[in-house]
Amino acid sequence: MIQSFQLIKFKAFQDTEESFKNINNKNLLIYGDNGSGKSSIFEALKLALFKERILNTIIAPNQEMEEVVNTVLSREYDNKSSLNFEVILNDITIKADNNIDEYIEFNSFFLNLYSTKLTDEVEAESKRDKYKFLNIKNLIEREFLDLDINFEDFNFIENFNSKVISSVNQKLEEFKENIIIELDSGLNIKIKDEERNLLTDNIYLNLYFNEAKTNLVILLLLFETIYHFSDETKDKVLILDDVITSLDIANRTFLLKYILERFNGAKFQLIILTHNLEVYKLITFINDEILKNPKFIQGQLFEIKNQIKYIEKDFLDLKTIEQKISSNPLEAGNLIRKKFELLIHKLARELIIGSNDKADDIVKFLEKSNQIYLKKDGDNFKTANDLVFEIENIHTVGEIKNLIEEYKIAPIKIDKISNIIKNIKLYRKVIMNPLSHTEAPFAIKELYKSLDLLRKLDEMEFDIE
Repeated sequence: MIQSFQLIKFKAFQDTEESFKNINNKNLLIYGDNGSGKSSIFEALKLALFKERILNTIIAPNQEMEEVVNTVLSREYDNKSSLNFEVILNDITIKADNNIDEYIEFNSFFLNLYSTKLTDEVEAESKRDKYKFLNIKNLIEREFLDLDINFEDFNFIENFNSKVISSVNQKLEEFKENIIIELDSGLNIKIKDEERNLLTDNIYLNLYFNEAKTNLVILLLLFETIYHFSDETKDKVLILDDVITSLDIANRTFLLKYILERFNGAKFQLIILTHNLEVYKLITFINDEILKNPKFIQGQLFEIKNQIKYIEKDFLDLKTIEQKISSNPLEAGNLIRKKFELLIHKLARELIIGSNDKADDIVKFLEKSNQIYLKKDGDNFKTANDLVFEIENIHTVGEIKNLIEEYKIAPIKIDKISNIIKNIKLYRKVIMNPLSHTEAPFAIKELYKSLDLLRKLDEMEFDIE
């Protein structure tokens, strides 16, 4: 299984060398905004584990293979066309000119948003529309899955029906979906909708079901195929990139619980990447509180000063930092600096300043802006963008004024935030920067003062009036 990996000059990590250490075969859950590097992680791991398959699709009879490899990998896997990228997986380095397949002893399975697309289509009578259908052979061969399936096996359809199709139908019933799927002799999926008593022969799924419902069926088929047709003797890594967001809200909880139950065995390692904060929180809640599974290693991706940074959840915990002040002041100073950068970045995003981590710019913004709009809604925040959206649906001036007041942050709160940031800047300049980079003398009480200010800033973010 995956113990660690590192990305060097790879896609979103072009200007940084980011390490994902201490995974040690455990499950990994990473949250990050769109553009923060999630898909780069997904593609990097896929490249490391399926490079031979990727290169086997290249047809280049009149070119040197090394030239073709460099050209294709730079085009497909590196937005800035650098040939110097490296992906280091479990201390094994893959570049454009080497292969690590022989060193990998586990099987891997990659699913992302595109995995939910139907596989085949034909022109409709109008020639403007398409009839779309799902062929199991084309679906499995399209995806990056370590499966050993012989579609020509005389017993394949019978085995697939008894293992995969029956399991999917059982899950659909548990999910309260009145659907039964069937596999025809051409390996196409047919769906019968019990509510409307539809279908035994028609395979054109898009004519009868919305995209979210079709996506659910495809994902269940893929998951059950992985479960039943993977090598029982090998460890397995299942890597998911935002697949849950393709479903309607009603089915997200069902499917997440199913994934966390189904692939929690000793032979499976889960790596889940998501840009949806609610999905991130839901995974944590279901896993920790409902199923009582071993906890995920959790982390978050940030873009700070145009570089992608990965921070594990423990580094965001002020209690962890406080414990280190007495045991390791130098490390505590470094963590305080990182925490300050992350809080500034988050505050800037919430206040619609942009992903700006410069404390000076935040202070200037707060000083000149006596009207800032941010509204707490449960554990989440609604920003000025949400305010505009709500105003569009209101017709009276009075209602609009009341809504604006709900979002408006009190001037006294703005002053408090500004003063906290100014004070933290002082301690970062005098104490935190030296602690982060040298063996300079330090004062424990000043570290505690910095921590108190960070705690106030952290609480300020979650206590908008």
